[in-house]
This record gives sequence, structure tokens and C-alpha cells, in this order.
Amino acid sequence: MTKRGAADRRPDRAELEKLMSADMRAVTAQSDRIGRHFARQHEVNGTDFHALLHIMVAETAGTPLTSAQLRQRMDVSPAAITYLVDRMIDAGHIRREPDP
Repeated sequence: MTKRGAADRRPDRAELEKLMSADMRAVTAQSDRIGRHFARQHEVNGTDFHALLHIMVAETAGTPLTSAQLRQRMDVSPAAITYLVDRMIDAGHIRREPDP
């Protein structure tokens, strides 16, 4: 018969979920801090920053976004996405390309 010390005890599912949840909150908080810092450094507001993230992820995956897809991902009106895209183009953050 072997004795199991506290160090040998495996955490149960509830403990693991609690630890994972805490880690996810910490990662999210750090990600938010990095995003705010980047936005300040590049004079981008929060909405534009989130749009840039969506655009960057899509570009990296090789699937560029249309304005309609970006609008859907950001859950904004057609007028709002037009204003956002035009503003970001005027600022030089993105460029509009024809859909092949």
C-alpha cells in the first residue's frame, strides 16, 4: 500500500476548471492591456483596433474579409461598417481591394 501526499494528489475536474478559468481571465486581461497599448501607440480607437484584429486574422488564414463579413463579425450596421472602413482607409490602416 502506498501513501499519497498532497503533492501526488491530482486535482479533480472542478479544480481544473477553476484553474483554467483563472488562467483565461489572466490571459484576457493581459491581451486587453496589450491591445490598449498598441491602440494608443498607433492612434487607433478601440473599434478600429478590433476591426484590425479581425482583418489580420482573416489575412493570416488566407481568407481576406469583405466589408459584409467584417460587419457580421463586429455586429454593426451596414452604415457603421462603411464609416469604419472608410475611416480606416483614410487613416492608411487598410486598403480596399476588388474581390476576384
